[in-house]
Amino acid sequence: MSKTARFVTAILLMAFVFGSAGQSLADRYVDDDGRCDLATGGCDGTNPCYSSIQSAIDAASSSEDVIVCPGTYSECITMKSGVNVVNSGGDKPTISCSVADATVEFYPPSTPMTCNLDGFQITHPSSMGAGILVDGSLSSVATTISNCNIHDISDGAGISLDGDINGTIQNNTIYDCRRAGIGMGGPPGWSGALLSGSFLTIEGNTIGALSPNHNQGAGISVTGLGSVTVVIGSTGAPNLIHFSGESGIRLDAISDLTIDSNTIRNNTKAGILLIDVGTSGTGNEAIVKNNTIQSNSKAGINIGGESYLIVGTNNIIYNNSTGGIAFNMGDVEISPGTPSWGQVTITGNHQISSNTFGGIGIIDAISTTNTVTVTDNTIYGNYRGGIGVKNDCKLEIAENTIRNNVRGGIKTGDDSVDPGGFSGTPGAANLTIRQNKIYGNGQSGFGGGIDVRHADGTIYNNLVYENHGGGIRFGDWIDEIVNNTVSDNGNDNGTPTDQSDDWGGGIVYDDINAGDAVKDPPEGAIPNPNILIRNNILAFNASAGVRVGNMPTGLTLCPDNPVRNDPAVGDKYRDYNLVYANNGTGETDCKWSLPGILVVSCANKQYGGCGTDWDSYPGLFYPNDRIADPLFVNRAGDDYHLDAGSPAKGAGDDGNDLGAYGGQNPIN
Repeated sequence: MSKTARFVTAILLMAFVFGSAGQSLADRYVDDDGRCDLATGGCDGTNPCYSSIQSAIDAASSSEDVIVCPGTYSECITMKSGVNVVNSGGDKPTISCSVADATVEFYPPSTPMTCNLDGFQITHPSSMGAGILVDGSLSSVATTISNCNIHDISDGAGISLDGDINGTIQNNTIYDCRRAGIGMGGPPGWSGALLSGSFLTIEGNTIGALSPNHNQGAGISVTGLGSVTVVIGSTGAPNLIHFSGESGIRLDAISDLTIDSNTIRNNTKAGILLIDVGTSGTGNEAIVKNNTIQSNSKAGINIGGESYLIVGTNNIIYNNSTGGIAFNMGDVEISPGTPSWGQVTITGNHQISSNTFGGIGIIDAISTTNTVTVTDNTIYGNYRGGIGVKNDCKLEIAENTIRNNVRGGIKTGDDSVDPGGFSGTPGAANLTIRQNKIYGNGQSGFGGGIDVRHADGTIYNNLVYENHGGGIRFGDWIDEIVNNTVSDNGNDNGTPTDQSDDWGGGIVYDDINAGDAVKDPPEGAIPNPNILIRNNILAFNASAGVRVGNMPTGLTLCPDNPVRNDPAVGDKYRDYNLVYANNGTGETDCKWSLPGILVVSCANKQYGGCGTDWDSYPGLFYPNDRIADPLFVNRAGDDYHLDAGSPAKGAGDDGNDLGAYGGQNPIN
């Protein structure tokens, strides 16, 4: 053959292979009536046309696509490595079968498989089986499953996963599945896990629908075994996960996890349930960020097991039934897992609101070795407390705004008779409470700003104001209360002229063993004498500024504090506080140097009845305390910074200002 003839033959061969539109004519076309034409995305009759998808897959070679025209295909299909099965571009073809383990199965028996599925209606309306089964238990599967509607799965998951999988599940709609929308759910008794090295991305999907078409299992339920990466959602491709029969998302033992920008709502159990996720070490934590998590029948996020986790930033978590964020494996009915004992940080979430139990709830007794850090969140309008602690834990609560919660801002126990509301060992909840703004809490008459009578720990540099049931209420285990500004607390109904419900003061001690209900008046008896109470400002509270029985030997109304410095320099643990206008008094000067009824009356009101004998011992007890107007910059506008002429300026035991804006760690 001449060179010219060979050239013409090559051109004709290329025309045959690629066709007039540049599409490979070696692809396999499928039409349910056996007739393929260019108008429906098929061929021009030159290539064979198949009436079943499986026959086209079987005939295809690696790198050929099976292109399916609109129609209904009553068959189960098994994918082949190198052969993608795709929609021709018209209406989604329907693939439906009622036998086998799945309508579409990815199952490489011995060698790795790589192939994709795009653009189908997939049902499995009777018998056992999943919509799509990706089974990498014998060899790995790499696949993208996209643009499918998967529904009417009578006894399995929409997409079942097992083994070694590198997969992307994107832009699908999955509903009316007997088990999970995506996950480890197959026929009864079937279970699975992603094996070490798996990488799963789930983005842009709608998972679930209103009853009766909801998924009866979780929206997404994935378990890992070894080093497994799961990414659910992204800024540009969020998932909508709703109306699941269990949790919206349940993840167990996923070592590398990101949940980003999803809407997770109206699920029967938790919005997100995380057990044993993340890996120890900075930068290895699981991340939950930018999600809207709302109206779930259990917690918005429920955390358990050895979870190393960062919740934040910018999650919106509201209107969930047993808490916005909870540590509560008692809410988990299927394979509950162990209580949390990893290291968890909750940060930068500025709408944790309107949740039924609380914004953040410690229900289980969790690790007292690792710390749960709650920082820079806005927690408001929750029906129990902003942060509710019912059990043993180690918790750092820092730089949050905690406001307008119905029961209280930060609270141990509940609204039952104490100590019945606390399930743990009194003193075994270790709390560091620092640099928070806590206001407007306790509208129902239960709780105030900080009510931590069951806990030990430290409370410093907090701004606590306008709480209905008092400012700071504590028990026998707190170590120190330093540099707080506690003002305008205790007026429950917001009517200063009606004092019938004005209870709770600035800083008040209570003995929980006395059986006081949360709403009972404070005891004010002697606490552990080693509690450091210094450098605080306590002003304009409806009851006492300070009601704590740390007083020298010999006074009957205020019990003895046996641990103190030389009396000439006052009480070692209680001094350098400013009190003013508490318990309804506007008296500005107790006239310490002039014994008489004015001293007794004024001091008793500021110190909750423990000032009766101050006229006999002028200057002896707390020589550095002050009874004076703190001169806030704009109290009416809730600006509690100190005016330049304030007597609290430079008055601390460290030479710094008193109150939340003073000391070594001033509030921002």
